Amino acid sequence: MTVSENIELVRQATDAFNKEGAIGMAEFMDDAVIDHFATGREPLKGKQAFIEDNIAFEKIFANLRVEVTNIFGQNEWVCVQGVMTGTHQAPFTLHNGKQLQPTGRTIRIPISNVAKVENGKITEIHEYFDQMSFMTQLKAL
Repeated sequence: MTVSENIELVRQATDAFNKEGAIGMAEFMDDAVIDHFATGREPLKGKQAFIEDNIAFEKIFANLRVEVTNIFGQNEWVCVQGVMTGTHQAPFTLHNGKQLQPTGRTIRIPISNVAKVENGKITEIHEYFDQMSFMTQLKAL
């Protein structure tokens, strides 16, 4: 695939996430996709793990969406810059094990995701987001 085709595929995957959540986005992924996190958390391995993890996050944050502000690529890699929004509606377990009860607050977090596209499917994702902004907006700090 060309760089333009890879960019379009990732844009469609993001649009599917905004419309149908993780299940919609997963249609654009390879079954063995690996999802890496900048937080140091263990990567998710496989499409099913991606779906389960993201559905759990979607239950915590209603109306979860990604507004793309920039998208570009080189070879098989595509970078999406944007803003993730959602409303905190369910308990959320922090890294220290403490549970944050629903705040009803809307988050607006800068994000950057880098995806590798091979043979028309996303095979790898690297997720980066402003963790300090996230926790501050939830009043968890």
